[in-house]
Amino acid sequence: MNSRYKDKLVGIYAPGNYDRTSVLGQTQEFSRWFWENRKDMDLISAKLGINTKRLNRILTLEQLPDEELLRKMVELCK
Repeated sequence: MNSRYKDKLVGIYAPGNYDRTSVLGQTQEFSRWFWENRKDMDLISAKLGINTKRLNRILTLEQLPDEELLRKMVELCK
């Protein structure tokens, strides 16, 4: 019984790779792309349909995007 409890904890703290990226992972990837390419914040926020203040919060990971915005961000990176 003690062994099963430890196994469950390992799964929580060290999750495996399931070929699925999280919202946080995709947001970090967008942030890296944005800063590597030094894009214009006003232009990117206009393409995403959000204001620059919200884009800045997303880039600094203070706020996570919703599913629709995340989809637009992924398309923009490609």
